[in-house]
This record gives sequence, structure tokens and C-alpha cells, in this order.
Amino acid sequence: MTVTAPPLDASLEAYIGALLAPREPDVEPSTDVSAEQSSVDVRAVAPSAAGVESSADVLELKLVKAAGLVFALPAGETADADDAACGAARIIDLAAVATGRPSAAVPATRLALIDHPGVLIAVDSCEGLVEVPSERVRWRTAGGARPWLAGMLDDPRAAVVSVRHLVEEG
Repeated sequence: MTVTAPPLDASLEAYIGALLAPREPDVEPSTDVSAEQSSVDVRAVAPSAAGVESSADVLELKLVKAAGLVFALPAGETADADDAACGAARIIDLAAVATGRPSAAVPATRLALIDHPGVLIAVDSCEGLVEVPSERVRWRTAGGARPWLAGMLDDPRAAVVSVRHLVEEG
């Protein structure tokens, strides 16, 4: 008997789809942050900690594509990499981190990380900036297998990335 596993990209797409699927709350929604929820570093993408230049309830996110997926990085933590950044000590391939295997093609764009000098993130393309209310992000409540995945943005559909966790894992 031969069992064929779906391609990793399909598995990741299914995982992201499951995160975005509507769900019934098990308990009454609360505005208090529990100890379990605080284990995920929401501050890594929250306006106050990410240097987002917006009101406290709005996130400024840079949309990027890697491995055919859309990711949202805190705009206040990234900058376009200039020629000086070409000598970076470390380059994190976002597609490789997300899919678990090296990119099929050489990523076309690199982003510098403001709080992590010498580290670049390689992506296929930058899609622009968006400002979204923080309640449009479905935040993860537990670390799980992908600690860099802080949550999911509903529209435009994107995986919100914790830069701190991405640097630690990547």
C-alpha cells in the first residue's frame, strides 16, 4: 500500500485556511489577556512595540510574498535593504522558513530588520503597506509549531509574522 502525502505547500495552505476559518467561541469573549495568550509575543507586531506610526488600534503592516503566500511584517521593524546591507551576516529566506524547504527560485527582494542589524529577510516581492485595525488580526493564543506566525489578517489575507520569533527560528 502506498500513501502519498500532499505537497508541503498544500499543507501550509490548509493550515492557514484552518486558522482563518470562522469558529464559534467556547467562552464569552474577554478583553483581558490571559497568561496563555501572553506567551505569544503579540507586542512584536503591536503598534506600541513595533514602532508603527499609527493610532494604538491600527497596525501598519508591510505585505510581502514568499512561496506563493502573502505575509504581513510590522512596517516599523523593516526597511528596504540598501547596498550596504548586501554584506549581511545572515539572510532569512521567508519561503524556506514557511515551507520547510529551500526556495525554488532566488528571492528577488531583501528587507533589512531595524532591530536586528546584519540580518535580512529574503522574499519574492513587496506588495505595499496596509493600515488595518488590530481586531482584524486573528492572534494566535499558543506558540505551536510555527512561533513566528503571530496571527492571520483577514483582508487582505496574510500571515502576520513576529519578526523576533522569525529571527530566533530562521
